[in-house]
Amino acid sequence: VRNSWAKYYGDDGYIRIVRGAHDCGIATDAAVALVAAEEEVPGARERAMQEAAKWD
Repeated sequence: VRNSWAKYYGDDGYIRIVRGAHDCGIATDAAVALVAAEEEVPGARERAMQEAAKWD
């Protein structure tokens, strides 16, 4: 699965999830967000990383 933090996070920008194991609810709750680059919000990356760290 490609992550949203580019190649600097995970396995060169990807994470591995066991197929068929319903890990992380990915089979029923997958989502994607599309954000235009020109609409960058100051501090958004840092907040996203802090939230992601809660799940580790």
